[in-house]
Amino acid sequence: MSPWSAAALGDPIDAIDTPALLLDLDAFDRNLKRMADALSGRGMRLRAHAKSHKCPDIALRQVAMGAVGICCQKVSEAAVFVAAGIQDVLVTNQIASLAKAHRLAALAHKARIGVLVDHAQQVTWLHRAASAAGVSLDVYVEVASNLVTPCRKCCGRVLGCVCGGQCGGQSLRRSPG
Repeated sequence: MSPWSAAALGDPIDAIDTPALLLDLDAFDRNLKRMADALSGRGMRLRAHAKSHKCPDIALRQVAMGAVGICCQKVSEAAVFVAAGIQDVLVTNQIASLAKAHRLAALAHKARIGVLVDHAQQVTWLHRAASAAGVSLDVYVEVASNLVTPCRKCCGRVLGCVCGGQCGGQSLRRSPG
């Protein structure tokens, strides 16, 4: 049981404990419509990322206004959104264990679940978990093209300079960020 109660619509602002998400609902609804209208007829689908609000009620409103689903960072966040009724969730961080893959696969009994991978081990875990649960998962391979730089001296290749690095301009891994 929580030691405090959540704020409710109409509560005086000085009675609301922080942190709290406060919205101008008219502006919020206008912005939702604006996003939907911007993509209408363009052959694209909107999938909002819930990391900015982490609020199932907002995600449900986004879906009601045309979003195909939501993105979230972690399996535990996906579970909250699925429990709230979101039918399509993409987990944008890679899973770190077979146990997480099993939790993710369990969610696929209630919603369409997608996940990003950047290592073969993650694919193995997801396959094992989905097979055991009797579900399908949408798996997307993340390609981080900003992690390598091309040779700037003799060939411009990203992987393996043609002179074997003798020019001093061989491709090097960069740390992300």
